[in-house]
Amino acid sequence: MFKHGVFPTNKFYPNVIRKESIMTCQQQHRYDPDFESLPDDQSQFNGRHKCAGCAYDQGYSLGLSKSQSINIDFAALPNSQAGTVRHRSVQAAFAKGYLDGVLASY
Repeated sequence: MFKHGVFPTNKFYPNVIRKESIMTCQQQHRYDPDFESLPDDQSQFNGRHKCAGCAYDQGYSLGLSKSQSINIDFAALPNSQAGTVRHRSVQAAFAKGYLDGVLASY
């Protein structure tokens, strides 16, 4: 299971650098080897260059609360081209996080 932090409900990322309205993730989950198991995805329409680790945390938070309506908030996800989250599927990370969150809620 991925190491995660609970995605803040106010969508503020404490370890994010903002440069000219572009957020860049600086969290250590960027180097979590578990993200290597996610499929590669470089589609420009599916969250390309967004942080799969932050997508996982977002899904986990929604799963933990058993949210019945789930959507990936691409605008809230910071960019990341570092480590094991580079070019990984944001959708798969979000879905995995949601499932892990639901299971952890029991």
